[in-house]
Amino acid sequence: MSKQKDYYNKSTQPAIDEWVKTYDQLWNSIWKPTFEAIGNGSRDVFTAYDNMKSLKEGYRALTLKDSVPVEGLSKEQQKTIKEAMRDLTYAAASRQIAAEKAMKMFDTSHLKWIK
Repeated sequence: MSKQKDYYNKSTQPAIDEWVKTYDQLWNSIWKPTFEAIGNGSRDVFTAYDNMKSLKEGYRALTLKDSVPVEGLSKEQQKTIKEAMRDLTYAAASRQIAAEKAMKMFDTSHLKWIK
């Protein structure tokens, strides 16, 4: 096995996998169950708002964790990995925005229910 391939398999790929795992876990453990619960009436908007705040913070943290080890790769491979991580970071930022919009929606709908 080449040094670069070995480096990628031992250092780069596990870091990418961990990033993607967190990205998916946040969505599956917070967004999906919150909207399912709101849909069937088993969750109040206060809890839903707090869940979206946690989701927003989780994705914000993920956008700050956008670097993976690439030192043992060629310049071309480093560039490709860095571009991919930029795209993944953009995806996390988009989900952060979705959480912010959901927070606003829950906050607004709560105000309508009080009146």
